[in-house]
Amino acid sequence: MFFVQVKLDSTASSEARGKAAYVTKAMEKKEFMHVLAFLLDTVAVLSKLSLLLQKQDCTVASLNCMIGATKTGLHKLKEK
Repeated sequence: MFFVQVKLDSTASSEARGKAAYVTKAMEKKEFMHVLAFLLDTVAVLSKLSLLLQKQDCTVASLNCMIGATKTGLHKLKEK
């Protein structure tokens, strides 16, 4: 991991090592992992919508259904 390498690198400035140590510590927290997992799930739902919207046969009528399904998927994530 990049930040761990910087933190341990004796040739890096003390400021860079300090920042790397801070980021490494923050990334090891349970809360950070929860936020990261939530963002990953959110991006998965939104990228499905993005792929559907990029299809050539996408019509305005089908947009309502696609956006509704996406909103439902995001609400399910919110309830987790």
